[in-house]
Amino acid sequence: MKHISLILLLLLSLFTKAQNAQKAQEKFSQGYDTKNVTLMDVGADEYIKYNSDNSFGYIFKAFTAIAKNDLTTAKRYAKTANQIFPMESANYTLASYIAFLEGNTSEASKLMHYAFQLSPDVKGAASTKEELDILAELTGKDFSALKTIAENAEKATPGAIQNFNNYNACVGQWYEGKSCDPSQYLKVWASYSPSNPLLKDFATATQAIAYYYAGQFDLAKPKLEEAINSQHLNPYTKALCFERLTWYDRYDLNKTFLYANKGLTEIDKLGFPTLTKADLLFRKSQIVGDMGKRDEMLQLAQELLALATELGNDYHIINAKNLIGAYYVMKPGSNSTSLANKHLGEAYVLASKRNFEDQKMKAAGNYAVVQFKIGNRSKAIELNNEVYDYHLKNENWSSAQTAANNIGFMFYMKNDYANAAEQFQKAVDITEQFLPKFSTKEQLSARNLHASAYSGLIMSLRKLGNTSELFKVQDMNRSRILRQKLDKNLPQITLPQVQAKLQPHEAIIYYSNGEPGQMIATIITKNSADIVEHFPVNAWLNMKKQYINNIQKKPNNINGYVTKLNEEIINGQIYRHSDPKTAFKAEDYRDFVALSREVMELSDAQYLDLQQKILKHWYYFLIQPLEAKLVGKTTLIISAEGELNAMPFEAFLDSNGRYVLERFNVKYMPSASVWASLSNRNYSEDRKPLLAMGGATYKEPQSSASNSRSTQSYFELQDQLTTKINKKQSNLSKELAALGFGGANYLPGTLREVQNLKKIIPEATVLIDGQMKESDIKRLNKSGELNQYKYVHIATHGFASNSIPELSGVMMTQPANGDGSEDTFLLAHEIAQLDLKADLAVLSACETALGKNYNGEGVNGLNSALLVAGANSTLLSLWPVNDAGTMILMTETYNNLYVKKMSVEDAVNTAKRTMLNGVYGEQFQTPKIWAPFVLSGK
Repeated sequence: MKHISLILLLLLSLFTKAQNAQKAQEKFSQGYDTKNVTLMDVGADEYIKYNSDNSFGYIFKAFTAIAKNDLTTAKRYAKTANQIFPMESANYTLASYIAFLEGNTSEASKLMHYAFQLSPDVKGAASTKEELDILAELTGKDFSALKTIAENAEKATPGAIQNFNNYNACVGQWYEGKSCDPSQYLKVWASYSPSNPLLKDFATATQAIAYYYAGQFDLAKPKLEEAINSQHLNPYTKALCFERLTWYDRYDLNKTFLYANKGLTEIDKLGFPTLTKADLLFRKSQIVGDMGKRDEMLQLAQELLALATELGNDYHIINAKNLIGAYYVMKPGSNSTSLANKHLGEAYVLASKRNFEDQKMKAAGNYAVVQFKIGNRSKAIELNNEVYDYHLKNENWSSAQTAANNIGFMFYMKNDYANAAEQFQKAVDITEQFLPKFSTKEQLSARNLHASAYSGLIMSLRKLGNTSELFKVQDMNRSRILRQKLDKNLPQITLPQVQAKLQPHEAIIYYSNGEPGQMIATIITKNSADIVEHFPVNAWLNMKKQYINNIQKKPNNINGYVTKLNEEIINGQIYRHSDPKTAFKAEDYRDFVALSREVMELSDAQYLDLQQKILKHWYYFLIQPLEAKLVGKTTLIISAEGELNAMPFEAFLDSNGRYVLERFNVKYMPSASVWASLSNRNYSEDRKPLLAMGGATYKEPQSSASNSRSTQSYFELQDQLTTKINKKQSNLSKELAALGFGGANYLPGTLREVQNLKKIIPEATVLIDGQMKESDIKRLNKSGELNQYKYVHIATHGFASNSIPELSGVMMTQPANGDGSEDTFLLAHEIAQLDLKADLAVLSACETALGKNYNGEGVNGLNSALLVAGANSTLLSLWPVNDAGTMILMTETYNNLYVKKMSVEDAVNTAKRTMLNGVYGEQFQTPKIWAPFVLSGK
């Protein structure tokens, strides 16, 4: 055991505490020299305690267990040693000893050969014999036959020592960031018989990790990805590679979550506490926190704290306390504030003591928030300024952005709106500066995480009354990716330019969310632009008591006491909010939106009163404050934000019971810049009138396979989908089937729908059943025929996913023998690649207007895909639609377009009003039927 190779130290010295284990190693060596098994055991235990991620301690422990004739313990520690570092000769020597003592001489011989292939010991078999003599004395066993095996192994591995040393020198080159080809050394190892299958994969991982530590991140990444997919890589090193990969693609939270989870699965195979597990727990807790899963973040942070305490690792003790403190900062109640102050204060003090500047600044940022909450506002701002300056100096842009954002909210809470706006602008400027360096997917996630700075700036500018700047920020904070896809050189539109494009009868309403329950709107007409704010706290708290608490299963009374509007019951205790605004939370707002959508999908008379109350509340919140500015206007162009993207404004009811639709045409736009771009996109009038597809036939519907899928499995499937999409593979059948997508019920109304359109527009091209396969629409696209139609209409089943945005699309006909290389699902990314020159694209299907909603961008789904493909306007649905009602709405719309020569806007809104007015009977008057279809675009 005195001849352990130095390559292990070379790999691990950067992240272990080798200096703290030196005395433990000396203690073991002393026990070895004196044949004192007890002293060896103590030294081994201490070494593991100080250097949990170094295989030396486990090697020492396995040797000691053999000396004690405890083969069960010896096997456990020998296995762990090899799981940590499979290129250590001693691992295989020990495993050979154990196999020999168990009577498995063939296994002992194989493992001994592995040992000599990796041995740096010039004494060769002589050293092994000396070691066996010591074990023979301690155990009373006869190792003569094993000595012969060692001699034979040495003879069978000529040149092994030089080969190992050459490889070791190559590793040194990697750690200096230099290139070195290991293939010749791997070739020598492969030439030995038996050959060790672990070595090639481990060499790849070693090269990846070495490049990473040398700062050669671009060289490291492909090697890390190769390593995690290798067949024979040991669990510890694979976990280490997963952990390193979590620092790449940092704004692709799903992918980094997968890496952290898989890394933890690998590291748990060791069965011992390790620093790498702490690293992975830390990364996973950060990732789930960014995902908004704060309770899970707390659980992981507490697990990290326990592990870091066991390991005696101050670095992760600080990280854990910072995460725990950050969790309690956001929780209401004095006890939560006290816990936040405790954990963050301890993290800050310990980081200062250990001179961990990065950790100190992370703790300081959250600690400043606590200080602000307990009244030390000047200290809080001073502390956060220190954090901002530190991160800016060190070019930690994301952390600097967060610090500036935090300072902004502190000034905002002090009613110092000018300074707040200045700080929020700093945060926004940082985001705008570094986001262009990211991929589209990373930009979406980054904007989602950084959106609060834009919201804070909007709130501050509202208080300052700066209309033009407020509009500029509103427009910056939505549909940026869509704008880039439409035209990379498209400039942001200004407020005067918007006004110049408006007609006298039109009004644009730009909605932004402030605090939960607060609406900030810029209302723009041809001759004016005004900011309107509405924050009806008591109205929201009444809704909370009447409906939301029931959804959240929260009581409104306790022991006979009925809570007031500013009170709530938390863990059996009454909590009284000094500021009623804090009693209404973002979760309450989201739940009310979900309830509203659910209620609008109902048509039963028993729910009519509830539906009307909710729709009147939305009118009171969003439309009533603007009424004075809407006099004389007949068209509302709405740009919504967040959850409001899932709401049909035309269905809101005023106090007299009139729908917005009865007074206004309503249409939607992703952003003013996108709207302006589309308004400049004009196509020739010399086009065919309509391409309509309907009456698709499907395979038999299957029960969903996705109902019980875990978060990890969803993210794995998303990763597989993204990989295939990036490689331009069109058939995603395997992934779709895994998520429960298969066949579907036939929709007879879709056939009647397109047949009716043919009657209205005799020149229309109508494709049904076997003519509307996915391959058919792609064939039309390839031939150039698809871009010759003024209107494109597809009536079928639709779907959207708010967890996997790649999975928004429509179902096409599913032939019994398949559709060639296609999967029969026309997905968003495929639609975006079509070449359309359509004034209107209609997806007459369920939930086609939905998708994944990103803060700072909006809904990422089929609407964006169709606009990118070339459609100037879209008509999509917000919820599952009625087959017969949809047929009527579409028939009316196209009759208005073709026969009555109406504009798209008038055609759609007039068709809805026709249904609302009862022309087709009472059953089609309800907003459930006409409200889900929303018109967006030009």
